[in-house]
Amino acid sequence: MIGDGAHVYVCGDATGMGPAVEETLRRIGATIPDDRDGSGWLEEMRKAGRYATDVY
Repeated sequence: MIGDGAHVYVCGDATGMGPAVEETLRRIGATIPDDRDGSGWLEEMRKAGRYATDVY
């Protein structure tokens, strides 16, 4: 779904869930050629408004 343009919104715990979701998304991004750790892909998702967090 993400590959088809889905948006990801994360709301909740900043100490456990927030970092775990971000790590999982980086692992997904790392499967993209030329993005070793998925950070570039995740940053592009943020810039495009397709990944947003509200963690506390």
